[in-house]
Amino acid sequence: MRIYHLARLGSVALLVPAVFALSLGLPDTALPTGVKEALGCSGAGNVPRPSGFTWLKPTQIAISDRTSISIATDGFFMIDAEANDLTAEQVEAALSVEVTDQAGLEVVGTLELFKEHRPGWYVFAWTSAEPLGVGAKLTASLHAEPAAMVAVGGDFELVVTGPPTPLSAGALSFAGWMDFYRGVGEPITCEAAYVSVCGGSQTVIKSVPQGLIKQLATNAKWSLPPIVGDVAWEARLAVSSAQADATLPPDKITYLTDPDTTELGFGSLLVFPTKADSYCVKIVVKDLRTQAEVQTEACEAPQPSIGAASDSEVLLCLTPPNQAVTEGWCAAHAHSMLPECVAIRSAAPLTDVDAGATHADDSTPPVTDAPGDGASNQGDGSTRISGGCQLGSSPALSGGALPLLALLMLGRRRRR
Repeated sequence: MRIYHLARLGSVALLVPAVFALSLGLPDTALPTGVKEALGCSGAGNVPRPSGFTWLKPTQIAISDRTSISIATDGFFMIDAEANDLTAEQVEAALSVEVTDQAGLEVVGTLELFKEHRPGWYVFAWTSAEPLGVGAKLTASLHAEPAAMVAVGGDFELVVTGPPTPLSAGALSFAGWMDFYRGVGEPITCEAAYVSVCGGSQTVIKSVPQGLIKQLATNAKWSLPPIVGDVAWEARLAVSSAQADATLPPDKITYLTDPDTTELGFGSLLVFPTKADSYCVKIVVKDLRTQAEVQTEACEAPQPSIGAASDSEVLLCLTPPNQAVTEGWCAAHAHSMLPECVAIRSAAPLTDVDAGATHADDSTPPVTDAPGDGASNQGDGSTRISGGCQLGSSPALSGGALPLLALLMLGRRRRR
């Protein structure tokens, strides 16, 4: 079972590690448990799921496996509940939450369904009817029937540690600058080799764009302020007036308190099409309890590129399919000894910040100009030639960009 701070959950979130493993040629043993079976390979097959409640714990404990949690003086804390074959209404009706003080007296409060991650996975919130004293220790008793797993309910300690945390945008920074090659033009084909999830390798014919535009990309990293108790915040990026043409990560981060997390990434690259001395973007943070919003802007000068990425799979071709994509392909294959790649590296200037931020208008050799509308055409998928499994198109990263994977997955924590 997984918990992600990213708001967009489901099969796409499960497939992200698998897609990267395929694109980067990792062995299938590096894939998360169950991915091989999920993608249709031979294996244990589907395991019958149990009916009833399969998980019921305070959210902080669900994430970090701690034995007690911190709450603010308003008593607000969240509870993760998972159940099979039960509607949200049935889950809420079957859920019992009782909070008592050290004398065993009940602390009156309200329980409500706060968020539905997906059918069968719900977040409930309990709030005290009266302010609580700092230093007070309470016990939350959670119970639900029918319980299909041992991780359903129990007694949990709540410690009141301070007033509620005011909404804050925290701080935004950039990490892992890369050359980004945006695909343009009509699709062409190339051969690419993959390590199959099912084992062995396969050769596929990929449909890729006929040209590339060189841009600059980085990963946006959200640093959280000090937090007391539980908060429920949602963060998204917004363009700055200085870079209104930036391509933003589509993901929003839903942060439901994890005391062990101080930084979170947005899961995909932030792309700047236009060259500049400094790059800016805004972060907007919403309190999901009150709907209030705050924002701040971050600006940074670009750093030397650590590798290459693309919105198409042309970087995964065995060789450059034409001259227009050669520069991008060679950037992604830094150790290739193809004559054209050797020539490009020999002609390249010494690496510095400005060299890491060159764009289509000043790169050598030139890449294909963009079409008038700036549209990106990354082809229409793949055709399988040899046996094995098959996945659709995915963003491509060069080997030099492997450290960026840790940044892209920053903030995702496995619950159990």
